[in-house]
Amino acid sequence: MSTMLGTLYNETSSGQVSAHEIARPALLAAIERLAALQQRGEPFVVADLGVAAGANAVSVARLVISEFMGRRPGEAISYAFEDLPLNDWTVLAQTVSAAELPCFTSFVPRSFYEPLFPPASLSLSLSFITLHWLSEAPRLSADAVLAMERHTAADVAAEWRDQAHVDLVSFLRLRATELKDGGEGVYLMVGGGAALPVHEWARPPSGGPSIFSVALSR
Repeated sequence: MSTMLGTLYNETSSGQVSAHEIARPALLAAIERLAALQQRGEPFVVADLGVAAGANAVSVARLVISEFMGRRPGEAISYAFEDLPLNDWTVLAQTVSAAELPCFTSFVPRSFYEPLFPPASLSLSLSFITLHWLSEAPRLSADAVLAMERHTAADVAAEWRDQAHVDLVSFLRLRATELKDGGEGVYLMVGGGAALPVHEWARPPSGGPSIFSVALSR
């Protein structure tokens, strides 16, 4: 994206912060367990995957660092921010720099469907609202905007389901390899249940907010 789009994302992505609250109890519990296991003198290594332009990732980083330092004062923290090579890295770097995080920071311009870190190197792996992005996009029906709309051809919908399954398995296997013994991953996804009309997740016939929008606001 261009620098303008990166800045725009930071200015308009507050809905995702609300969604982070869903995972907050799990994140805090993970940090508490990891702090208890941390070996003195070893860095606490964290990776946040799919950070975009960084406004929300910095908010999460502040929480993670504060909670860990409160339990293990004086220990070194290494914090990596990952996103695709086409991400707006200029805005991300500016956002992270301006935050003045008390840790060692690094940037990883790769897809999280690839190996990102050496085996057994991460203490904590995070990803918030990015796993709905697939490694590649299967075909769409000619008259569909979303892969799972009611009138999407059954074989096309099946391709998307299969790709989502393959990608999620790949993601989890890669992250398991990267985590230290006793390390943890906290991942927040969005999705829809088969029992609900799929269009309600994006464009309700009523014209009101979608179920996804309501979930984010809650």
